[in-house]
Amino acid sequence: MSEQEGPQSSALVPVRLKAALLARLDDWIAKRDDKPSRPEAIRELLEQVLGTEDAIAHAQSKALDARIEHLEGTVADLEPKASGEPSPETGMAMLRKAKIRNELAKAKNTRLKQPK
Repeated sequence: MSEQEGPQSSALVPVRLKAALLARLDDWIAKRDDKPSRPEAIRELLEQVLGTEDAIAHAQSKALDARIEHLEGTVADLEPKASGEPSPETGMAMLRKAKIRNELAKAKNTRLKQPK
């Protein structure tokens, strides 16, 4: 999408189809009760294959939630390792914990910015 196009804008996309593919499209349309036009049929088929914007947003939201859950578990696992007597292992665990907490904060901020 170009910078000038918004989420609701559209563009004309000229597409050349081979005769065999066009015949398959026409057969698909003929089997439908609503008999969509070729452009409507192509749009519908694209949404079936690529998903709707709502479905994509939902999948992204679920993936982000899973990432947050994973990061929270990792931070919890590092808690005992990042405390105790000073040692190189403790120091490295503290660094890993800080890095994971930073990633966790970024993920949670991303989730807060998502439209409901």
